[in-house]
Amino acid sequence: MQVLILAAGMGNRLKPITNKVPKVMVKVSGKELIIHQLEILSRLPKISEILIAVGYKKNLIKKLIGKSFNSINITYIENNDYETTNNIYSLYLSLPYIKEDLLLVEGDVLFKPSLLKIITSVKEDTIFVEKFKPYMDGGVLEIDEDTKIVKRLIPKRDQGKGFEHANYYKTVNIYYFTHKFITDYYQPSLKTYINSYGKRDYYELVIGSLIYLNVCKLYAHVITKPLTWFEIDDSIDMNYAENFFFKKNLDFIQNKFGGYWNYDFLDFCYLYNLYFPPTQFIKEITDQAFQLINTYPSGQEYIKFLMSTFFDFPINKDWLFIGNGASELIKILNDEVIDSITIPVPTFDEYLNLVNKQKITYHKLSSNNQFKINLKSLVNDARKSNYLLLINPNNPTGQLLTRQKLLLLLKNLKNLKGIMLDESFIDFSNEDSAIKLVNDFPNLIYIKSISKSYGVPGLRLGYLYSQNHNVINALNKHLPIWNINSFAEKFLEKFTKYKDSFKNSLQSIKDDRKYLESQLINLPNLKVYSSQANYIMCQIKNNKISTASLTSKLFINDNIFIKDLSKKLDSSFFRLAIRKIEDNQLLIKSLKKYL
Repeated sequence: MQVLILAAGMGNRLKPITNKVPKVMVKVSGKELIIHQLEILSRLPKISEILIAVGYKKNLIKKLIGKSFNSINITYIENNDYETTNNIYSLYLSLPYIKEDLLLVEGDVLFKPSLLKIITSVKEDTIFVEKFKPYMDGGVLEIDEDTKIVKRLIPKRDQGKGFEHANYYKTVNIYYFTHKFITDYYQPSLKTYINSYGKRDYYELVIGSLIYLNVCKLYAHVITKPLTWFEIDDSIDMNYAENFFFKKNLDFIQNKFGGYWNYDFLDFCYLYNLYFPPTQFIKEITDQAFQLINTYPSGQEYIKFLMSTFFDFPINKDWLFIGNGASELIKILNDEVIDSITIPVPTFDEYLNLVNKQKITYHKLSSNNQFKINLKSLVNDARKSNYLLLINPNNPTGQLLTRQKLLLLLKNLKNLKGIMLDESFIDFSNEDSAIKLVNDFPNLIYIKSISKSYGVPGLRLGYLYSQNHNVINALNKHLPIWNINSFAEKFLEKFTKYKDSFKNSLQSIKDDRKYLESQLINLPNLKVYSSQANYIMCQIKNNKISTASLTSKLFINDNIFIKDLSKKLDSSFFRLAIRKIEDNQLLIKSLKKYL
């Protein structure tokens, strides 16, 4: 068998790196792309020769590799028209050199050694594919799920507006072709195509035409193991490969604080509502994407009106403020209003990070009391400051202060300048929202993130409701007129139509929480803290493994990302987000291996 690597391209999307070297010589994890490939490909049995189609800065490639690699002969095919042609022409120039069965590989594809076993197992003309994922790009296949015969190849240029990728497979850009297929089908078709349409297209178009004409059978081999391969097109892909493909960099993921849509792992760290918004709701927004991107959003006053439609009781819009996430509102309060504050800990890092440490009196919650609030103790500490923060249910403990105790707390602290009540997780609890209490307590500052219960953290929405004059004046002064983007505004505009769906989603999360908690309590050496939020805090009860080690093992071995609470509490605590039941079952299975 021969191997052909297509390596003539310039790699324009990788400039300025490719100003000096060809794309296949871009270094990832300290090594050139093509060297990564050759080190693995040269381990294939019965490889007689490796063909490399070169063009842009071809002499650098020849100097790097030489005439052989790991004792395998290297033959170079030169495409000197690389600036005006595409890979279809590089493959055309290579045809006279192909004498045996062929493994065709594009020069910008990274792959793991585990792919060797897959390659050596195929005997028929095969296109290697993976089920399409949102971060993928390029040509896709439709296959017969039973026979794995390829029914259709759809190049990127034919994937029009609204193309649904969900049922298709992404080509890995690695192909196994028998010599018979090359000589009898592909070679004559390729020559005809070039004579008719020129040299600027992609070789996969010829493959697509052969499939369409049904003159031969091509099979798909579906790669199911995650992170077996990855395509490098730009610097973002390089960053991914450096931190996730070769070795999963947990520190990189933890310090990224989101943006995980390109990373293939189960996220039990960040907190979502996976049942809302429903697909139709999202479609109503995305159908207007062009207008939303090309149009200014409304100012704060109209956004307040839209937010007021969320409530089933009258809202004083002069007391209501909408933020680009609750963190925008918190920061303004810290900078302009708060002079001293008592904060029960452990708590949400955003408050601790945004508030000046010299302003804080820490009220430590005790594990001996299940991290529940002792009202008398909290009142005593709260009176040491002018403001109090209360997150209810608390994050990360999931503990809830009942309405009766909350009222008692508010009455005892009427003389404080302000009580910041964050109820971002109240919708997951068995208590009603306390927002109406703002009418009765002038020092109550009610805060809620829309991200958590409404399932839209990417839209960055949060609100504050208070009659406190200092708060109102600071927010009126410092909130910009356009702090909410058009997609977030459209979400607010459409929400009332989906209120019933939202309520049902909350019940689904409560059901999933009940299931996950019932499974966790049966695990050995684990203490589970009952929660009224969309997460559960746990504590490891032996010295067999630390939270840091558990977090690392789950991430690297099981593709599961959890919240390490070592810095908040100690090395035995972690937090688990509530996901759908099938994900929760995978989590339990993995936890059993390590606890």
